[in-house]
Amino acid sequence: MVRNSGAKPMVVLDFFKVPFLILQKFGVCVYRTSSKERLSVKEAISFAISMVQIGAYSILVPLFFIKTTPPTTAEFSDACIPLILFFTSIVRLTSILVNPKRIRTLVDIFQKYFPQNMEEQKNFKVERNYKELIRVTKALAICLSLGCVLFSLAPLFNFAMAYYTIGDEAKFDYRMPYPIWYPFKVNTPGMYAIMCSTQAFAAFSCVCAYFLPNMVLITSMMLINMNFKHLAKTVRNLTPTNTDDDMKNLSKILGHHQDTFLLVDVTNEIFNISVFISFFSSIALLCSIGMNVLGESQPYHIIKQSLLLVTSLFDLYYTCKYADDMKTSVRNIWLNSVYRVLTTLLVHFAARGANEVRIREHATRNYISKPKTKYSLDMSDALAEHPWYDGSVYYQRMLLFPMARAQRPAQLMAYKFFAVSMESVLSVNTNIAYLTSI
Repeated sequence: MVRNSGAKPMVVLDFFKVPFLILQKFGVCVYRTSSKERLSVKEAISFAISMVQIGAYSILVPLFFIKTTPPTTAEFSDACIPLILFFTSIVRLTSILVNPKRIRTLVDIFQKYFPQNMEEQKNFKVERNYKELIRVTKALAICLSLGCVLFSLAPLFNFAMAYYTIGDEAKFDYRMPYPIWYPFKVNTPGMYAIMCSTQAFAAFSCVCAYFLPNMVLITSMMLINMNFKHLAKTVRNLTPTNTDDDMKNLSKILGHHQDTFLLVDVTNEIFNISVFISFFSSIALLCSIGMNVLGESQPYHIIKQSLLLVTSLFDLYYTCKYADDMKTSVRNIWLNSVYRVLTTLLVHFAARGANEVRIREHATRNYISKPKTKYSLDMSDALAEHPWYDGSVYYQRMLLFPMARAQRPAQLMAYKFFAVSMESVLSVNTNIAYLTSI
């Protein structure tokens, strides 16, 4: 899946290729490359089947808990896992379905500032980010796919274990892989095979709906961080010459910076509700899986539950990691920036003479040795650290506005309640430890 570094330059859609392509196979055209593009007949049929499945299972899954309540806590916890995954999948898929215009805006802005040749892409570190994205995609996809297969084959495994234990006396109990209520009996081989096939297809669709929208979110945050890093690097390499070109270069960079914050806002508009609900569902899911793993004795069930546990943790971790990268980890960032500006002024006036180059290099090393901010706030430090004192007075005055604007950290919001960060992972772990100890 990783493209050859010697191939032609990449485009933004290469990053979104996996989720967009698979979603289109289900009839969900997230991004159209042209206004004339239309769904094929197969994709339209696939979309209709997916919508029928969502509508049917939205009724049949809750009815299972009403009509046939699991007798033990362990069975109830085991039955809750598919219900939580199904509910989370619907929320995530809905966030994609109702925001096609925002997703198009997101991709178009990414494409606007995406490097067009191999040299620029090397400066942006495009290939490294792409390979990292592929690793994340593979890890989540493999764990989810294996978990889906193991859950779907659980009835056959139970029968095989019973046959191995008691021999010919073992009877197949026609228990379905997933907790779904049917208004008719499923106790014949033909009907059971049909229902198991529909459940397996529904499980695969549910996994895709759970996995793909979140990959769009992770990809968006990765590209946003890539833009923030490149902006800070570009500013640090600025060399003002006290000419009109200084303002042109600065205006171009500030326009890119403003659009990158617009990308953050659009991402929040698309995913903030699904992120908020996903956190609560992750807590419930991890608690249920954790109790099931501790209570299971059969290796097969321990493996399938553990795979789902690892996948849920990966999903939560990567979302929080890339969101945390956009935020700051340095306290009093405004005072830090002011301190650096004043220090640069003193160095500038003290450096007039034979030791000017040496003093400036020493100051630069001191700046580099200081703790760095995260990506969105690094722009403020970059503006303070570059040789702005060589620019015109108007250029120096104009820097105050972008520095003040850069104090606003870019954050992934869980609706209007909290900003997502690595602290969110710790909070989830604390809640899980509390709930599982009850």
